[in-house]
Amino acid sequence: MSFEKRIPDDARNLRDSVTDQFRQWYGTVPLAVIATSLRPGNEHRYLAFNDAYLDLTGYSADDLRGRDFLGDVHPEDQQEVEAGVVRLGAGEAERLRLVTRLLGRAGEIVPARLACAAARHDSGEHYLLTCVEDLTESEQLRAELRGLELRVSRSSRLESVGHLAGGFAHDFKDMLTVIGNYASLVREELSVAEATEGKARWGPARRDLEKAEEAAGRAQRLIAHLLAFAEREDSAPTAVNPGELLGDLSVILVEILGENIPVDSQIATGAWPVEVARAQLEQAIVNIIRNAREAMPGGGRVSVSVRNAELPESPVRDGNRTEAGGPELAGLPPGRYVNLSITDNGPGMDEATAARAFEPFFTTRDRDRSSGLGLTGVRRFATAHGGSAYLRARPGGGTTVTLLLPAAADSGSPELRVRPAPATTVLVVDDEPAIRDVAHRVLSAAGYRVQTAVNGPEAIRVLRHEQIDLVLADVVMPGMTARAFGAQVAEIRPGTRLLFMSGYQPPDDDTADWPAAARQVLAKPFSRAALLGRVIDVLAGTEPARQA
Repeated sequence: MSFEKRIPDDARNLRDSVTDQFRQWYGTVPLAVIATSLRPGNEHRYLAFNDAYLDLTGYSADDLRGRDFLGDVHPEDQQEVEAGVVRLGAGEAERLRLVTRLLGRAGEIVPARLACAAARHDSGEHYLLTCVEDLTESEQLRAELRGLELRVSRSSRLESVGHLAGGFAHDFKDMLTVIGNYASLVREELSVAEATEGKARWGPARRDLEKAEEAAGRAQRLIAHLLAFAEREDSAPTAVNPGELLGDLSVILVEILGENIPVDSQIATGAWPVEVARAQLEQAIVNIIRNAREAMPGGGRVSVSVRNAELPESPVRDGNRTEAGGPELAGLPPGRYVNLSITDNGPGMDEATAARAFEPFFTTRDRDRSSGLGLTGVRRFATAHGGSAYLRARPGGGTTVTLLLPAAADSGSPELRVRPAPATTVLVVDDEPAIRDVAHRVLSAAGYRVQTAVNGPEAIRVLRHEQIDLVLADVVMPGMTARAFGAQVAEIRPGTRLLFMSGYQPPDDDTADWPAAARQVLAKPFSRAALLGRVIDVLAGTEPARQA
């Protein structure tokens, strides 16, 4: 027996009458509208519906004819909807507004806002008229907004970490400057001792010293990475050893991946250095590692490899991909490159998905998960440094992201400049006693006459009474800003050269607390050779003499 035969004649007549009236009023309006029965025994039965409601739910008119509307409400929401309808039917409320979830024909969840009111038919019988607003787009926008809020919150926390890291890093840089320079002085004394007493006796001491210098160098690189990771430092391009950089990043990478995703490293012997901004390369590697972690929520393995690559004249021939890459590299000039590849053994991706991987905000994750500019930034970094970034993946076969970067033009270490120091006087100004002491020791050993001052006002008093050839001053010192100090030095002693030093990075804006000429600032921690080299340059007039 069909349902039509089970409906009483008067109920069927009501439905037919309501349907005719409903089609006349609501049939073509773009908002989904339905009419349902309030008659005891037939509550919630569909009496009428317009095309917009059919489009929203995916049902056909035959599907809904005689069907119970409450059955199309999510089971968890049915009790609330039914209670509201009962109040309307009893006259306890004139209107009902609520947000619920409907179930479409394919079982999909449709978020909706219902606006219900009891209506009277010409026959005098009441029925329920309901407007249904589709909230799908609104929910998607809310999810995106939640993702944006999460990213803003993370960015705010990262900024706080950056400020904290900047303060800690300044103190560490001072300490590392002291350690490194005293170690350099001890190395010279060891060389003298070895020359007079033999290397056999002093060999163990030299090895101990080398270990101490190695640890200090690693600490210096970790501090630089901390600042870069907190987005406090934007380094200029330098020759970077990729194997050494990955070693410095190892602790950070383990923290990102977790214990269930080990990392295998394959660093080719003799890998060339690359000419890049170290902080940006670190961030690019971290972005790729994060993507690998997201691809393997249940665990897996990551492989990192670094090898040299020669890019021939024609990297792409007859559409075939060479070992160096593929069509992405067609615009690169031939030459020596370094291939840094990161591979995960996750689910991989199909060709269409892989082709979009570098698009801004593209993600294969759920909509509720945040996406961003991770791989987009990786490609932008690679192209900005004259290289390329590309991805290889296949379903079930994992994903490999490759950075191809030009090898540094000169892979050798820079030659240390050793010049005899003239008989000149240097005034060292720093509120940190250890910095004053080590600078005094290094400069004195090089033949300079050295005086010291604790702050700007004390240094000005010295300058008023003595001839000083060069002032080596900390940027941040009590009692006077760097610019004000520079202006007074230029006024009191116009011929005096000025060199600043600092463990902080220069601000983006033109702040009055920072020296006007960026080249006049020696970054801490500095080596003995760096200090002497900059002093020689400033005294020789190859750097700005005073504040602008």
